[in-house]
Amino acid sequence: MTKRCPFGKLPEVQIILAIRDKMLPLFPSETFVGADKEGRILWDRLKALCRQCWEYDPKLRPAMEEIAASLTRL
Repeated sequence: MTKRCPFGKLPEVQIILAIRDKMLPLFPSETFVGADKEGRILWDRLKALCRQCWEYDPKLRPAMEEIAASLTRL
């Protein structure tokens, strides 16, 4: 979406610690500044899907079929 690394330029050790501490990557707020309402809605839906996929507990993550269906509905 942004073509940026999720944790920026953090050293690998800090990324591992961030994941261990259940920290999620931040989404850049500037990505859709000035976008129309539809663009902002799409961005919000994509962020929500990413957050679901990043659930710390694997049992709470959506199955690939659910991800594909969500992407199709976008």
